[in-house]
Amino acid sequence: MKRLLLFVVVCALCAAGARAQISVTGNLQTLGVQNASGANTYARFILQNYGGALPQIAGSGVAVSESQDFHTNGSGAISGQIWGNDAISPTGTTYRVCIFYNGIQFRCANYSITAALFPSGFNLNTAQPIISTPATPTQVTGARSFVFTQNTPSTTWLINHNFNDSHLWWRATALLERNSLRRV
Repeated sequence: MKRLLLFVVVCALCAAGARAQISVTGNLQTLGVQNASGANTYARFILQNYGGALPQIAGSGVAVSESQDFHTNGSGAISGQIWGNDAISPTGTTYRVCIFYNGIQFRCANYSITAALFPSGFNLNTAQPIISTPATPTQVTGARSFVFTQNTPSTTWLINHNFNDSHLWWRATALLERNSLRRV
C-alpha cells in the first residue's frame, strides 16, 4: 500500500512538472527567404527578472539554468522544451530571445512564456513580444549641450549646472574664438 501511494505521488509530481514545460518551435530564415542553418545559427532564450534569487522550478527546489540555446536543423527549424515563466520561482520572470546568425547576434525581444498564453506550445514565428514604452526620465542622465551667445569678448562666466550634484561647479572664461567656450 505504501509503495502504491509513493508511486501515485511520484507520478502526480512528474505530471505536474511535464505540464510546466512548454514546447518551443520556430523557423529561422535569411532575408533572401532561405532557411538559415549552421552550427552558429540558433535562438537563445535568456531568463530575466529573477534579481538576486536563484531561479528554481516552483515548489521543487530544482535550479533552472539562465539560458537555453535552440540550434537550427538543416531546414532552419528549431525545437525543444523550456520551463514556462509560470513554473519558475521567483514570479515575474520573462525570457529575452535573441537570434544568432553565423555566430553574430541579430535581434532580441522579450516574451512572457506561460502555459496559459501558449497552451499548445511557443512558436517563435507567431508569438508576440512584450512591448513596453520606456519611462520618461525625471532627471538628466547623460551629457547635455548648451548654446552660449557671447556678446562681449573676454567675459568671465560662472556657470552652475547642478544636475542634482551640489559639488559640481564650473568656472569658464568665454573667449570669442571660433564661437566656443574654453575652460580655465
